Amino acid sequence: MPVNTTVVSAPSARITNRREDSRLTQRFPKTISFLFMLLVSFTATSSGQTHSAIDNNTQQLPQKQLIILTSFSEQVSAKLASGYQRIHPEVRVRFLHKKTPAALTHLQMQMQPRPDLIMASAVDAMDWLSRAGQLQPLNTDDRINYTPFAYSGYGFMWHSGYLQQYQLDSPNSWQQLLQPKYQGHIAMSSPIRSGTTHVMVEMILQEKGWREGWAYIQQLAGNLATITARSFGVSQGIVRQRFGIGLVIDFFAFSAAAKQPKIGFSYSSPTTFLPVSIGIVTETPAAEQARGFVRYLLSDGGQKSLLSAVISRYPINSDLLRQQPEHILSQHRRQQRYTLDYDHKLAVRRYHLVNALFEYSITYRLAFLQRAWNTVYRLQKMPLLNTSVHLAQRLNTVISQLKQTPFSELQLTDSALLEQFSKPIPGRQLSKVQQQLQQQWQQWDQKQQDIVMRELIQLEAAVLPMDAP
Repeated sequence: MPVNTTVVSAPSARITNRREDSRLTQRFPKTISFLFMLLVSFTATSSGQTHSAIDNNTQQLPQKQLIILTSFSEQVSAKLASGYQRIHPEVRVRFLHKKTPAALTHLQMQMQPRPDLIMASAVDAMDWLSRAGQLQPLNTDDRINYTPFAYSGYGFMWHSGYLQQYQLDSPNSWQQLLQPKYQGHIAMSSPIRSGTTHVMVEMILQEKGWREGWAYIQQLAGNLATITARSFGVSQGIVRQRFGIGLVIDFFAFSAAAKQPKIGFSYSSPTTFLPVSIGIVTETPAAEQARGFVRYLLSDGGQKSLLSAVISRYPINSDLLRQQPEHILSQHRRQQRYTLDYDHKLAVRRYHLVNALFEYSITYRLAFLQRAWNTVYRLQKMPLLNTSVHLAQRLNTVISQLKQTPFSELQLTDSALLEQFSKPIPGRQLSKVQQQLQQQWQQWDQKQQDIVMRELIQLEAAVLPMDAP
């Protein structure tokens, strides 16, 4: 019988049925072994489910409903649901598709329709929901209130045809992306719009430290072609060759590569591998069906479905990959790489601060940062800069100013201050503290733009030939 997959119609959600598109160690993080232990314990429960044939009276049974809120694409959702509904045709699975930050708001504001499950790749978001009391565990003795069923890594996606056209090398390190030749060829999303982008920003901050991490991001922004409205826009733009390189979670590249042989991917160094998880919403009226869906994802059938091109997530059952050594996931897993021991608690503690700070210091200032860094790189090529110590010092001062952030490490130690930050929600006021700080950030930005651009103009006048246009 046909698979009964439908979607919910709700404001601000993307709802269609069309195809949509430490520290350093050399092994996967300890998280992965924990995930496998979860799989072993859950498989025993799921193996007892009855997989009987569907008789002719099934269609006459009253349908039960399961609503799943997810950041996954409609294509991925349909693939996951199809396997479950072959076993449970009596359950009507419905999906509500939203970006991860919008999904958090949906649960936080108790918006309708109320979901029974939430499924996302961003572990920070799941940790935040668990901390907010929005989730309940699969089993009463579980250590966390959500269930990892897969994992993914983070890195750089590219289009080899585009790189060849612009004579660019495929990236293999974070530092490489700062080279001037990559100006206008890189894209990323914003952490306030994309949960997986939030993880990548946190990776940079945790690896480099708060001050040096933001300095890196400020300079990287100078090479960006754009900041997309959602993470899928990065991979889609690369496929369409709007830009050549993107910061993405790995499955975007793997699923695109199945259709586009010129799509490439490499894990950043360091990278991190984090759980892809599903959580049962607190007080759901369909707890039984919700637990059944989670247990399906942990079963052999659910784990095998992760290897399909459209999903392309690493299963927590590592035996499946060993059985398919030529699979793209197996090939990438065998590659040597450095991994970051990602600090979940730290990420959750400053979750909304990082998002707000990125908006005010990067997104809103993107045009300025692009223009300023372009001028810096052009000046660095001028012969006079190499012979004048005074002019070189002035330019270095400008570079230092461009790398600054308006929120200090000292402020970061104030837990009460961090708790004042939240996501902007229509009809709901931000705390007075957050409003005041964001006003200060705007003033900081205006002052910095004034100083930097004035100094760059003066430096240009000093080093350019007199007959230059």
